[in-house]
Amino acid sequence: MNEADWLEVQVEVAAAVGEVGSTAAFVKSIKQSGGDPFDPTYVDAAYSVTAFQSGWSQSEIDGSRIRANDKRFMVAAQTGFLPDDTYRINVGGTLVADGESQSGYVVSGGVQYEIVNIDPFQPDMATVIYYDVQAR
Repeated sequence: MNEADWLEVQVEVAAAVGEVGSTAAFVKSIKQSGGDPFDPTYVDAAYSVTAFQSGWSQSEIDGSRIRANDKRFMVAAQTGFLPDDTYRINVGGTLVADGESQSGYVVSGGVQYEIVNIDPFQPDMATVIYYDVQAR
């Protein structure tokens, strides 16, 4: 398959995740410039994503790397946005416009989980189809 074919698959997967999933947000605390270096100020930036919460099979749960209460999300990839494990994932919250935030949004309400691991399903170097996110 060429890159154009994979981009088509990315769109189809995003549509499927949108049908069974819901809006979520990747949230990251961004250190503000200036201010007291010993007491820095952080502002949360929220990036809207579509996510489907699934689970782990019993054979995947080993008690240390994957724990019984860990959450698993399939998150549709978005062009130009590359999340990593420094983000948190918020489900059930509402994105609110905020001029102070780097992303222009913060999230209100919902449940927030720390991202433990994030694996892109990436058939080639140019295209991410979706992210498999482990959170706790």
